[in-house]
Amino acid sequence: MRWRGIRWCREWRFVECGGNSAPLFFIRADQASVQALHGLVSCAEWTGVPLSTLLDEAGIDPKAKWMVAEGGDPPHVSRSTCARQKPWMTTMIALYQNGERIMPGNG
Repeated sequence: MRWRGIRWCREWRFVECGGNSAPLFFIRADQASVQALHGLVSCAEWTGVPLSTLLDEAGIDPKAKWMVAEGGDPPHVSRSTCARQKPWMTTMIALYQNGERIMPGNG
């Protein structure tokens, strides 16, 4: 992969953890604070490469219907997305958060 000439992007984004409010669905009520139940949020400056740029470089089969993304963190959480709707046109592969490299444990 060539990195020279690759278009980098930098954006401020609000991020909410998918685990927010999860304890509310447990059979036994959790006596946690509001912060613990709903406060898994952050706002940061993210720097990376548009996913569309990487897919253009790597090539994507025009007949592809689905794509799967898998995190590099220990749980290896994966998500699938429809390749035809192209939600990845606005997706960034972030390499930096607030000017610092993202650690491997962040996925």
